[in-house]
Amino acid sequence: MLVMGATWVAYAFSPADADKALKANACIKCDLTSVDFHDKHLAGVNLKWARLNSSNLADTNLAGANLYGAFANHVTLTGANLAAADLRGVTMKWGNLRQINLSDSDLTDADLFLSDLSGANLRKVTLIRANLMRVKLEDANLSQSNLVRTNLMEANLRGANLTGANLTRANLGGANLALARFTNSVLTGAMLWSADLSGANLLGANISGANLSGAILCKTVMPDGVQNDSSC
Repeated sequence: MLVMGATWVAYAFSPADADKALKANACIKCDLTSVDFHDKHLAGVNLKWARLNSSNLADTNLAGANLYGAFANHVTLTGANLAAADLRGVTMKWGNLRQINLSDSDLTDADLFLSDLSGANLRKVTLIRANLMRVKLEDANLSQSNLVRTNLMEANLRGANLTGANLTRANLGGANLALARFTNSVLTGAMLWSADLSGANLLGANISGANLSGAILCKTVMPDGVQNDSSC
């Protein structure tokens, strides 16, 4: 329940909203809490500012969808296709997004705290200023992604592909970056304190001004191609 001045606004699932979303392919500010849209075709749907908390959107086609400012905590999006979707400012905490396709999507200022994106496709995704604290991104593809000022503190990026990614001033403090690939990526001014970089590949990366205090460097390939075993 939200309080707006002296006005109380209650939110509850609306079957009419669900029907509207399916038939009209648009339902702005709709309440779709706990809706089951599993395996539906909703490419290009407009769900701007919609409430999708605890909804099931597994294997759903949402390519090119507009989910600007949507609330989708505890959502299930395993295997869903959100390529080129507008997810700016979306709140998607504690979500199950394993194997999701978010390539070319815009998640600027999004909040994905504690969500699971293991094996996800985030190639060329925009995550500027997004909150990915403690997010699972094991074996995810983040190549050529824009992660400027992204909060990845204590995130699990083991085995992730960040080739050519822009991580300028990103916060990777305490993150698990073991076996991750940062080839030709930009990490200028990035926070990498206490991060685990065991077996990571930083060949050709720009780490000028990065904070590597307390970082674990074991079998880590540095930007110049030299292997760093200082923490082994």
